[in-house]
Amino acid sequence: TVQRLVGYSVLPHRDDAGSPEHERSSQRRVVNSVEAVGRRLLGNKPCLTQALVAQRLMRQRGYDSVLRIGVAKDGGELLAHAWLERGGRVIIGGGASPVRYKPLAPVQSGAA
Repeated sequence: TVQRLVGYSVLPHRDDAGSPEHERSSQRRVVNSVEAVGRRLLGNKPCLTQALVAQRLMRQRGYDSVLRIGVAKDGGELLAHAWLERGGRVIIGGGASPVRYKPLAPVQSGAA
């Protein structure tokens, strides 16, 4: 629902020739920006918001990604966490997330 509200139906565009270095640089800028703003505005529980914003920004640049939401138990407490993956690698949300949390069904960036 959130993805639909923020306009995932807009067709992505790429402003480069698909160079891997440009893609990595663009990805780094998105992640650094989202994390910096998240620390200032979202307090200590920014994972889902950051993952959604990063996914949207990556999609605007023409790069697909996968939103992952996972769960874990810590004693009797159920924990949830969100992170974003691209090409099988975690790009925001902590590299250990897939190990610590059991992922639920993935959410593709083009999902309606």
